[in-house]
Amino acid sequence: MKTQFRGSYANISLSRTPSNKLIIKKIFGRIIKIKNKKDALLLIQLHRGFQEKAKKLRIPVVSSQISFINDDYNKSTAYVEKQLFVHNNLTTVLLSEKNPEQVSKLVNEYLKMFQKTWESGFAISLDPYIGNFGMYNKKVVYFDFFPPRQLLPNGSFFDWPEPPKESRAFILARHFSPEQSLIIYAQLLRVLSKNKILKTTYIKDLIRKFLGNQAFSYIDFSERDYIKILKNVQLYDAYLLRIIAGELCYRNLLTHDEVKYIFRITHIPATNALPKKEDLKKAGTILLERLD
Repeated sequence: MKTQFRGSYANISLSRTPSNKLIIKKIFGRIIKIKNKKDALLLIQLHRGFQEKAKKLRIPVVSSQISFINDDYNKSTAYVEKQLFVHNNLTTVLLSEKNPEQVSKLVNEYLKMFQKTWESGFAISLDPYIGNFGMYNKKVVYFDFFPPRQLLPNGSFFDWPEPPKESRAFILARHFSPEQSLIIYAQLLRVLSKNKILKTTYIKDLIRKFLGNQAFSYIDFSERDYIKILKNVQLYDAYLLRIIAGELCYRNLLTHDEVKYIFRITHIPATNALPKKEDLKKAGTILLERLD
């Protein structure tokens, strides 16, 4: 059995070993091109280093093996990552769980990982997308190490691909500062707004508990703030729009399918460019209409 997929950064395939283990294989460099072998080897080094740093921080991860390949057929520089496939994705687990205490426990485990990266000064930066986490050996684990966002020895932060000038500060702040709470809260709302087992106030209190008051300050705003944002949508408002969508879903002013639509049109591309202004304004218009 071999199944092919296309991710944001890599061509992905699933296959079974003779011992019946399901392995995920990702080839990087075909979708977003890697300039040359030197850059590929640097990415491999950082990709491996990300895992080692995660382990030192005691973040539960599913280790992977990474190797360089000569991809002459596709005329690109590429490398391969192989990893045991995690069957129980955290998104699916959260949506199927009906016990509030268990949902809270899972969210706690998720937030504790970010607590560790923040306390390390962002030695690495985890991608808050819930689909990058899963259940393995009865605990929440992280398994998506790309892009290998991390603090470099020279004190700069690494992301890939290099964000364009107009979005660089926006991208780096949301992966290497307390502003990341915007993404974390938005991603939790993206999933939890479907069943509404945990209240939004409780989710925000958990974020404050694990990530602090500054993190909480970014995600605690009123309906008056909603109106102000939605009447004058800015290029950097993608995560605010997503949070508003999730909170309106909790108030039954937006369906969960509409929340997913808002997330889709406000998506930050894999190139690290900003979303299109017209898409952000469209999302703002939809949300403002539901408040009228």
